[in-house]
Amino acid sequence: MKRAVFSLFLIFVIIIALIPKLGLTQPSKQIVIKEIQTDIQNPTGIITIEGLSNKSSPIKQIIRTDQALLFCDENFQVINQRSLKKNTRITCSKNFKYLLVDDQTINDKKGFEKTKELTLIDNNGKEFWSKTGIIEGEEDKIYYKPSDYNGNVFQVDHDYSTLTTISNDGKNISKVELFENMEYRPGRRLIMDISKSGEYCIVLTEKFNSHARTASSARIERIIANNKILREDTMKVIEKEVGEPSLFLFNYDGVLLNKMRVQGEQPSSLFINDDGTLIFYAIQNLDTHDDNYIITLINNNFEELFSKSISGHTITVLFTNNLLIITYLDTIDDKFKLVALDINTGFISWINELRYVPVSLFEIDNQSFSLTTCSEVVGELPSESYWYNVFDLTGKSIAQLEIGPIENEYLYTIKPSMYLNNRYFIYNNKIKMINK
Repeated sequence: MKRAVFSLFLIFVIIIALIPKLGLTQPSKQIVIKEIQTDIQNPTGIITIEGLSNKSSPIKQIIRTDQALLFCDENFQVINQRSLKKNTRITCSKNFKYLLVDDQTINDKKGFEKTKELTLIDNNGKEFWSKTGIIEGEEDKIYYKPSDYNGNVFQVDHDYSTLTTISNDGKNISKVELFENMEYRPGRRLIMDISKSGEYCIVLTEKFNSHARTASSARIERIIANNKILREDTMKVIEKEVGEPSLFLFNYDGVLLNKMRVQGEQPSSLFINDDGTLIFYAIQNLDTHDDNYIITLINNNFEELFSKSISGHTITVLFTNNLLIITYLDTIDDKFKLVALDINTGFISWINELRYVPVSLFEIDNQSFSLTTCSEVVGELPSESYWYNVFDLTGKSIAQLEIGPIENEYLYTIKPSMYLNNRYFIYNNKIKMINK
């Protein structure tokens, strides 16, 4: 009897040991939401200062409220503050060393005219410069982004295809025309990204306004919500104009280092890794439905590592040592995908189907990463409920946590990837943290 019991126990131990190798589901890592107790009233956005950018400063958190920007220590005690208007937009450098404050006032007598005041501050609240100008028209086609390297601000003009560099004393130190003898062309596609180091600025733009028209003379249009395509014009393309896209690489002072014409018809997405050594871009071919996007990875000498076709627009990208992890909407089966590519060959290492819309990818450590998803996309900003997901580098899901609506819209205006910085977010006017 004892021998039989021991044999059963031994079999049980062997099965438990084999579970990982058999690929069977194991208990997920538990993560919970913790509320931070503070005296701060009505917060609407939060960022956490990480790394060496603020090592000597006691300020570790920057919190936005309806009326102020609060610079706080690690215990959320306010050290410094700056008054804000409710509609003030703030653009952060990638490492959050610099913030560009954008105040706009509409002229009541001239509804098409706005007064724009830009102010550069650092993550301690110190002001470097402030400029005021007039904007005419319904949309602002000039886009500003601060660099972490020395506080330089890159200004791109979509309609004229120019890049201007503003130094941290507010002076224009360079202006580059991306194409010679370029005419004013409203609606030209232009994408810019800056390395987290701040040493490199990359621009992907088109020389001409690319577009495609169908037999009904309607532009091709896709509306996406809840991981479903609600409307798409699938009629045959009868006419198109190719944008002749090109790629430009600049240093931190706006000096052009390299440029090249890229394969494809319309710029789609652009990403640069933290130290500026790798550049990923995607170009769309307008009159194809399957495999209609060309994705390419190059180094900063513009030497190609790989190039391949996929059937969808790239949404987010994460660079790791050996893998390039991307999310995109697959136009063949209309599903969002999470895909890992070998960084040297482009071969697919693994692929996961996502239930919700991908918003951001962040590296947690050298073995895992987080993916934030949301239930719906309205316009360019995510809305509705959010989920925080953790995966290992083999694509296995480690944990998932439903967060609900979050309220960082007033703090971040450029990329949704800045949501959930370092696991902090705002929910019901309270500061929350994802506790792992």
